[in-house]
Amino acid sequence: MTAPTYYKWLTPENRGTYGHGDYTDHLPHGRRPGKWLPAITDPETCRRGYHVVTAAHLREHWGRIGSVLYVAEARGEIVTDTDKLACEQIRLVNRVGTLTQDVLVTFAADCAARVLPLFEARFPDDDRPRKAIEAARSGDADAAYAAYAAADAARAAYAANAAYAAYAAAYAARAADAAVYAARAVDAAYAARAKESAWQGRHLLALLRKDAS
Repeated sequence: MTAPTYYKWLTPENRGTYGHGDYTDHLPHGRRPGKWLPAITDPETCRRGYHVVTAAHLREHWGRIGSVLYVAEARGEIVTDTDKLACEQIRLVNRVGTLTQDVLVTFAADCAARVLPLFEARFPDDDRPRKAIEAARSGDADAAYAAYAAADAARAAYAANAAYAAYAAAYAARAADAAVYAARAVDAAYAARAKESAWQGRHLLALLRKDAS
């Protein structure tokens, strides 16, 4: 069985995305991994240890524009939570890329576009979400407000998936967390959301690597 790949987000100042720890002396150099960080015994998620994520949860922990993603290797005790892992010891293996504004906008728009058919199937004459996604790609956020209105209309019509799809478009136009609403729009079933989140993680990795090349 193939071991999962772990990832670690750092701020532009080489700290954890929530301000914990300074990783400057432990960054990888070229193809050489960084040094193992000092062991933290009895790791516990959200409290103690080095926190890493799998690809499916990259978007939930990226922090802010300028965050840098690294592939990480873990050893010792590892405690798993729903969206992250706390590890006794890690090292940074290589740098994936930086979360730039362009990467974030493209990612948000792509996530929203994947679920747009859910909205248009229910409201074929309402083009506000589509225009919001187009606006996101062109750098104009004004269409976001129209997409919010479309989402509210869908909620009033008890069309939850369509509403989430419209919210995804609205958030894409604002370069915000469209991916969350895109995942919710897919289906109320956990398995369907998990599948969409997995796609989002793979897509974000591809965008980061492309931007870094």
